[in-house]
Amino acid sequence: MGLILLSIEDEEPFSVRISEWEVNDMILEKAKQVEQTKNIRFTTFHTYSE
Repeated sequence: MGLILLSIEDEEPFSVRISEWEVNDMILEKAKQVEQTKNIRFTTFHTYSE
């Protein structure tokens, strides 16, 4: 695929993410699952540029 990793950001609490950025519905659903089950969920955020 020819992709090159340019940078990795530090993790951030979900409350910070949603206060500063638009969050995909899939991510919001995972957050709801965490609130209900108290199980940890991980997901990634990707940005691609040419």
